Amino acid sequence: MMPPAFRSDSHFGVRCHDKPAMLCRESLSAFFAAVLTLAAGEAAEPLVKLKGHSATVHRAVFSPDGSYIASASDDKNVRIWSVPDGKPIAELVGHKDRVWSVAFSPDGKLVASSGFDGQILLWTVPGGEIQSRIDGAGIWSIAFSPDGRSLASGSSNHTVKISSVESGESEHVLAGHSGYVTSVHFDPNGEFLVSASDDKTARLWSVADGKSLVVLKGHTQRVNDALFSPDSSMIATVSDDRTAQLWKVPSGEPIVEMEAKSDQGKSAAFSADGKLLATGHYRTIHLWGVPRGRPLGELKGHTGQVLSIAFSPDGSLLASATWNGDHVARLWSVPDGKAVAVLRGHTSTVNSVSFSPDGQYLATASNDGSVRLWSIKP
Repeated sequence: MMPPAFRSDSHFGVRCHDKPAMLCRESLSAFFAAVLTLAAGEAAEPLVKLKGHSATVHRAVFSPDGSYIASASDDKNVRIWSVPDGKPIAELVGHKDRVWSVAFSPDGKLVASSGFDGQILLWTVPGGEIQSRIDGAGIWSIAFSPDGRSLASGSSNHTVKISSVESGESEHVLAGHSGYVTSVHFDPNGEFLVSASDDKTARLWSVADGKSLVVLKGHTQRVNDALFSPDSSMIATVSDDRTAQLWKVPSGEPIVEMEAKSDQGKSAAFSADGKLLATGHYRTIHLWGVPRGRPLGELKGHTGQVLSIAFSPDGSLLASATWNGDHVARLWSVPDGKAVAVLRGHTSTVNSVSFSPDGQYLATASNDGSVRLWSIKP
């Protein structure tokens, strides 16, 4: 029997028989592989609970080869765990305050961590030795360049810094924002950097010389995230003003404004093929067609602010987590927008969701001090 995703009256209007098939062909096999492993809406049990942190865990991310998870916590430490058994590999001790962000280098040989002590520490993997330090102010966001040679950081002192990974020395200090910087992202080609800020703007920068190329103005409240499409042709921004916007790269010309009626926008993610944008709001996730910004559907079920969303690598699933709400993560079928599974077990806010590179696992991080690893596919 065909799943409801491929009926002509489906939630997103996907019609394989007469095209416009937003996600057909490639999605059909992916949809069966993903959805048949978990019945719609059923509660799922974690594969393993990663215990060791003694306070809120803000982030849990996979290494590029999927063999490790790194987690960042308010206990001032970073931990590395093996996948899929969840065994502790290393406890990285060196920060003097809460650790907010963590990221693997593209080759997986380093982990960068940052937080409220104003330091970025670069650690070897899996040994956990400090390779270099980068000083700054309270750092909200970090990102490695695609070639792994540089690290960008966004700070509470309104600046963005691009630093050398090898030496830790500053390459460029990017000044222009008038509020703290909420996120930084390199484009997939490593030519541009985008930053989002509390000052209601995002900025596009040249990585080569650190010059500001364009200020993306249009939002009326804080911009919580700004990220590149997979082909580097667009930037998506999401804001507390309830809107998301798409902008051309490198001109910064606005393409479309997408208005959500479900409160502030806190998170955003592109699908791997760049055809979909998901934005997280209060109790609701909105899906938009790219580049026209056509509303494709609303995913409802959470009871709090959607802080973190992520598409699976094959685009068949979307994972989400909320602040001050239901203490669960959720999995959604992208083709039809239906709930696939409710991931229960955390006892407080779930701060982040992250798929493994092969899409077999999902990691969740929570205020309850734990990381949980979930098996998505057999």
